Amino acid sequence: MAGPRCGFAGFVVRYCSSLGAGLEGVQDGLPGHDTGIVLPKFVLVGVPRSGTTSLYQYLGQHPQICLSEIKEVNFLSYPGEEVARRDFPRMRFPVRSLEEYGRLFADAGSRVPVDFSASCFRSAVAIDRIRQFLPDGRFFVVLRDPVGRAYSAYLNRVAKGYESRSPDVALVPGDVSVDNGFYSERIAAFRMAFGVERVRVWLFDDLVTRPEATLKEVFGYLGVDSSVAIDTTAVHNRGGVPRSQALGRLLPSYARRRQLGDALPSPLRTAARRLGHLNRAPAPRLPEAVERRLRDLYTDEVHRLEELLGRDLDSWI
Repeated sequence: MAGPRCGFAGFVVRYCSSLGAGLEGVQDGLPGHDTGIVLPKFVLVGVPRSGTTSLYQYLGQHPQICLSEIKEVNFLSYPGEEVARRDFPRMRFPVRSLEEYGRLFADAGSRVPVDFSASCFRSAVAIDRIRQFLPDGRFFVVLRDPVGRAYSAYLNRVAKGYESRSPDVALVPGDVSVDNGFYSERIAAFRMAFGVERVRVWLFDDLVTRPEATLKEVFGYLGVDSSVAIDTTAVHNRGGVPRSQALGRLLPSYARRRQLGDALPSPLRTAARRLGHLNRAPAPRLPEAVERRLRDLYTDEVHRLEELLGRDLDSWI
């Protein structure tokens, strides 16, 4: 039986909270003797569009794991209000104070608290904030074939109304979806900051082709019972394209819903989101010429990753 998500009754996100709480009395993953704050022992720090939503749902079924009800908490990647507003207008930072962060895991009890914040991977402030708030934390990453990940990120932008260009025009060097596929430098930075043994890496390919075995490895790393059976039949947050362009134009896009915020009635937001999911069809294959161009672009990077991870990644070239 799946354990309940961590949280607290009546939680209200306070966007203007201060970060000045400090760490006195806080122990990583355990209630602080003075403050009672509970912080995660493990954090998934990357990478977006690499199966992290499915992994979040799978781990949520384990009775010994405590996940926050909010996926992508992004507390550890929060760069401050001014930078967040200027440089990351599309990213949500629902938790901005240490107290709020701790409340997400307040019900952990004997369960292992785990944060999913894939935005940490590319964040310029995440490593420093982790050192400050989770100095004894442990971390894990899921990496995906960078070409598949770039196309998935592109499709996600299209689905949310942020992208209208064709893949051959959009997926070029300098585009964030493409640039985010260069993983090795960030993996090395996390390992240099926290040690190789505290930064584990799994592959999206393994999660897809051998989910049970991969989850056993993840559970072993998290220190929970690896024999617990998990239902991995569902794939979550799969990319796609609109079945009906006409219906897609009638529905308020994700970008429009974000822009309207509370001005759009909640029932209408929910209905638009559900209709959008029902209107989603499997995406067409990435055009062969674009795929070949991207694979050539990533070839040297894939070889660097092979050396860094000790894995054969020929299928990514």
